[in-house]
Parts: sequence; C-alpha cells; structure tokens
Amino acid sequence: MRIRALALLIPLLIIAAAQSAENRFALVIGNEGYPDSPVPGAVSDADSITNALKADGFQVQEATNTDLREFERAIDWLVRSVGRGDVALLYYVGKGTQIDAQRYLDPVDFVLARQSDIESCYSLSRVEEQLRGTAAGTKIVILDVTPALFRFARPPEGGDEPFEDAPGIFLAVSRFPWDSNFDQPPAGRGFAHALVGALRKPGLSLDGVFDSVRQEVGRQRNGVRWANGGDTSGFYFIPGGGIAGSRPGAPPTPPKRVRIGGKVMQANLISQTPPKYPLMARSSGTEGSVVFDAVVGVDGHIQQLDLVTGPPLLVDAARDAVRKWVYKPTLLHGDPVEVETAITINFTLH
Repeated sequence: MRIRALALLIPLLIIAAAQSAENRFALVIGNEGYPDSPVPGAVSDADSITNALKADGFQVQEATNTDLREFERAIDWLVRSVGRGDVALLYYVGKGTQIDAQRYLDPVDFVLARQSDIESCYSLSRVEEQLRGTAAGTKIVILDVTPALFRFARPPEGGDEPFEDAPGIFLAVSRFPWDSNFDQPPAGRGFAHALVGALRKPGLSLDGVFDSVRQEVGRQRNGVRWANGGDTSGFYFIPGGGIAGSRPGAPPTPPKRVRIGGKVMQANLISQTPPKYPLMARSSGTEGSVVFDAVVGVDGHIQQLDLVTGPPLLVDAARDAVRKWVYKPTLLHGDPVEVETAITINFTLH
C-alpha cells in the first residue's frame, strides 16, 4: 500500500512543479487626478487590487495618476516582463473615452478639445496588440472604466453595440457600452471591492470570478461584461481548496522589500546613465535637484519611480536616465529582496 501511495504522489508532485514554474505578472494602473473631473477612489481601488493580486502570487507594478509617457512605460514593463507560458494581467481604473467603435484609456493629462486630440490617449486595441505580441500563456485585461464625455461618439444603430471578444485575451469591463448614459455612475467604485472578494475565493475560473463580481454589483443594463478570447480553462487565481498566498502550485510569494538609504544604494550601482541637460532648461538657466522615490527589483533594475520634487524642466531628463540604472541585487539572509530608496539627480550649469 505504501508503494501505491508513493506512485500516486509522484504525478501530483510533477503537476505542482509544472504549476510553480508559471510566473504571474500584473500591471495595476489607477488614474484619479484628472484636472477637469477627478475619479474619486481610483487610487484606493488600485491599491486594493494590487494587494489582492500579490496575495495570489503575482509580481505587481502599480502606477497611479499616469500621464501618457508613464502609461506607455508601465505597459512596456508588463510586456517585457512576461515569458513563455507566463500570466500577464492588466487592471485599469480611470476614465475611458470612445470615438465611434474605438475605445481609449485616458491618461490624467488627456484633454479632449477636438477629435484629433485622441492621439494623446492610449487605445485599447494597442494594449491588446502588445499583449498578443508576448509569449504569455494567459492574457487578462480588466477595465474599471468611468466614461468620459463622448462628444464625438456615434450612437450604435439598432440599440447597444455588441460586446466583442479580443482574440487571445480574456477581457472584462465594469461597464458596457461606454458610449451611453455617461452621466450615470458605472458599476465601478463597487467593482473593485467585488473583484477583491472574488479573487479570494478558491476554485473559481475566470468566468466564475466575474460571474461573482456581476452578482455583487448587480445586473444593471450598463453592467459587468466579459469575453474569453483565449484558452484560460486551466487558470485559477486560487485553485480549489487553496488559500491565498499559501496554496500548492502557486507561484513563489512576491519578494520582501526593505528600505535602504540613497548613499548606501549609490555604492551598489553597476550601471549609471548620466542625464542629458535639457536644452530649454539650459537656455533658461534652470538648475536644481530632482528627487525620486524608487523601487529597485530583485534583479537590480528600476521597477518603480515616483517623483518627490524637482524643477519641471528637469524631471523628464532625470527620469529617463534613472530608469536605465542597474544596481547590484540586494540580499537579505541570502534571499533577494526589493529595495525602496531615494534617488537625487543634481543639475548644475558650468
């Protein structure tokens, strides 16, 4: 009987090992600070989703109140991070704009004065195309959208437009269609709370997760919709019987994070790209220091960069340089850890 028990155990160990090889990466974007009309609670919702995904074994990068350039860099991080067979997930909470059949995710610096201004937005089709270009085995896009004013949108003929799937991607939205009844509150603001609850339930497929969310927020006409354009039949945030953060077959727990002073981290730099002095700042005689709060990943690369202070004319040049820096990985008791640190870039005219 003991030999039989071991024989049954070996296949289970092989399956668990295969599951643990699956890396999970998530990008969470929360845009709240739109100058014309903020989206209250968007950053808080992003924080909640980030914590839930980390508990489910995801390596998460959270970006809040992103302008277009920051939005692009965040998407680039997700695309670069995933490898073959990995899980890639994007969660976005903020404003969305629709012009005819095209949908866009709005950076906080986006202002729609004329139809051509939409070029400074990030199209949903572009997100989908970039994800399809990766080797990720599971691709998930979740949009908690507050519709903006669709002054250039054309109402769909014959009622609501169909909700179409995105080939190769599981797509879920908190509200559909985007271009009708924009003056009514979306399912969002309760959507994130319901999603966090569903992410903690073991044994739910992706369809099961969003069926649970829909039941939580209500089946209103402009409510939760989703479509599975890929094969996600084997994906579970928490397999049946598991516990978030400790279930068999889960990806490794996200790395610990420590805070280290900027001077100490300076000594650990392997590659330091110097900033280019912006021509406009030079011609105007602008000098000063740009200070960032940074997160350095376990691989020594900059994972997150938040501006603390600095002259506006110098910020972009400093950010572009620092994002290329590489540090020696930091170990704590022999294990790699993420590092929070302050980075100061000084600009002085000679």
